[in-house]
Amino acid sequence: INAIITHTPNINNIYAGGVGWSVIPDDIDFGTLNKMEFFNLDDNEIKKLPKSMANLPHNCNIDIYNNPLKSPPIKMANNGYTMSSATIGRFYAEEMCAKADFRLDMLDSHVKEYG
Repeated sequence: INAIITHTPNINNIYAGGVGWSVIPDDIDFGTLNKMEFFNLDDNEIKKLPKSMANLPHNCNIDIYNNPLKSPPIKMANNGYTMSSATIGRFYAEEMCAKADFRLDMLDSHVKEYG
C-alpha cells in the first residue's frame, strides 16, 4: 500500500477489497492523497485503522464492510459499511482524551499532526 501512495498521489480510488490485508501500517502518510474519494477495504481481516487515515480528505468514503474492525469500532461506521476520515480522527481524539494522564498540550500536538 505504501508504494501505491508514494507513486500515485493523485489517485482518487483504491480498490483493495478481499486482498487478505490484516494490517495497515501506522506510518503511511495518507495526507498526500488529497484527491482520494473512495478507499475500498471490504472483505479483509483488518482490526485497526491507523490514526493517519484521519488525514484522508473529508469526502473520502472508506469501505470497511466485513472486517473484524475493533479500532475504531465497527459500530461507528455508517450502516456498518463506510467510515469517514473525520470519524477516524474523532475516535482517536476521544481515545486520547479518555486517558487518565491527558493534558491539553497532548491535544494540541495531535491536532497539529493529524488536523
